[in-house]
Amino acid sequence: MRGREQARSATAEAQLTAGSGAEAHFADGVTLSRAAAAREVTFDRRLLLFSLLLHVSVQTASLLNWRALPASETAQRALSVVAVLAFYLLPTVAPRLYLRWRTQALLANRLVFFAFPLLRKPRGIQQVLNAAPRPGVRGAMKDLFRIIWGGRLVATLMGAMFNPLPLLPLLPHVAVQAYSVFMVRGNSSLCVAPLLSHPLTAQRIRSLHSAMRLLAAFLPGGLGQVLGPQAGSEAAGPAGPAVPAGSAARDELAQQRTECEAFLNFLYWTVGWLLPMCLILKTEPLHSVRRWEAACGPVTGGSSNWHARPAAAAEALLRYLAGPSWLARRRQRRAWWEVALARCVLLAVVWRLACTAAT
Repeated sequence: MRGREQARSATAEAQLTAGSGAEAHFADGVTLSRAAAAREVTFDRRLLLFSLLLHVSVQTASLLNWRALPASETAQRALSVVAVLAFYLLPTVAPRLYLRWRTQALLANRLVFFAFPLLRKPRGIQQVLNAAPRPGVRGAMKDLFRIIWGGRLVATLMGAMFNPLPLLPLLPHVAVQAYSVFMVRGNSSLCVAPLLSHPLTAQRIRSLHSAMRLLAAFLPGGLGQVLGPQAGSEAAGPAGPAVPAGSAARDELAQQRTECEAFLNFLYWTVGWLLPMCLILKTEPLHSVRRWEAACGPVTGGSSNWHARPAAAAEALLRYLAGPSWLARRRQRRAWWEVALARCVLLAVVWRLACTAAT
């Protein structure tokens, strides 16, 4: 009897390893025992524990100074700790329930965390944007990291890395990551922060727009004409009556604000969305890559059938742009210039969409 139970647990574990997602261990009526389920969620619990410790360490300093904080902010910080703790306890207390609903639980974790309004308020870590920019190339790199940190993009990046493939499938990753970026980007106070409103930063942002316009101009197939306009150039509209000289400064400030908003859109969509998607694909384990290839065929070349389904085609495109996983140790089958050109087109398209969204 005991040997039969062990054989059933071994069969369930094998199905979980070879299957797709959390539903595999319930296929063919096989159910994992609690001990087997607890072993399967060991890696999940370690990631959630690290996430919990990191979040608690960040929030502790603020909560210790709770008398100086508004009551709403204190409540949000405390509730965020409780939420992260609850998602950590779920696979510990109910591992079989967690395995059955793993995808939904991981999605809910991210949805709840980024729903707190505090992430869109000019408080907390956004204080790093109150300093003036630093001159020089090294100063520009430090200022860029301060913008990434103060804009809470590190939180979106870490949120994706705490749910690696194949714990959370790629397309749910794409959707929840877009949600996370949308929520933290809802902060309208960034461009009025001293760091981003400084003339030196405005000059750097304008140089970036010029570089992206130059990149788009070199793209083949007439893409440069489609992707070329710089942020703020569309806002002027058709020629009209002469503008009084006193409004020139206001127009300059308006254009500077538009360019700043476009820069932040581009930064959030690349660092907050494209970069995490690339990293989780570059760190995908070999068994997950083989599972994808067995289901849809190789991403590059061969007799793949991913084009028969739009969702699989979208995932294949993301995998192609990211390149082969570092852990899979496979070579890129496409020419390097072809992949580089595709990535340049993607960056130019994202920049153009960022400019359009800012106008």
